[in-house]
Amino acid sequence: MYYALLTAAKSNAFNDGKVSTIAHLTGDKLRAHRFPFPPVSEQKSLVNFLDSKLKQIDQAVFAAQREISLLHEYRTRLIADVVTGKLDIREAASQLPAELVLEEDADLPEEVEGDDVILEADSEEAEA
Repeated sequence: MYYALLTAAKSNAFNDGKVSTIAHLTGDKLRAHRFPFPPVSEQKSLVNFLDSKLKQIDQAVFAAQREISLLHEYRTRLIADVVTGKLDIREAASQLPAELVLEEDADLPEEVEGDDVILEADSEEAEA
């Protein structure tokens, strides 16, 4: 019954179109909805299956959230180490795998001569 009610609620089966600050699940709404009533053995089988799958999903979500948290922590620490000089980026860059290192002939934008650059502030002053 729990999973049947949960599914009905998530699919807005009890939504009657009226908006209120506190949602009410009335007897009329329950009577209007058709619930499946399989045999008890099938219900138990379904519940066991859903419980095990939801447990796996919850564990995967928890692991992903933990990894994201660790990555944020690592990023913060890395930035702090670079800013404070505890990590020399030249040394760290020399240890990168070859496929991550840009070659000198890489397709980078050509350098622009000093007079060819127009900054936004300069263009606004010129218009004024």
